[in-house]
Amino acid sequence: MNPRQPSAAIDASTLHRVIEPLADFICAADQPRMALASALRLLLDGVEHTNRVGRGHLESVRAGA
Repeated sequence: MNPRQPSAAIDASTLHRVIEPLADFICAADQPRMALASALRLLLDGVEHTNRVGRGHLESVRAGA
């Protein structure tokens, strides 16, 4: 995916191909609530990491300007 592409332009079928296997995994788990909570925590950790990296990059660009 192109990072400059607006998120609204993401094709629903592309998102479905990613979400469906995860949903199948969660539903098949012995403890689906725990599996869902773990998946959401990993997703949020990934978003937080991306934001930290982005902020760090912006700070380094501003420091060099």
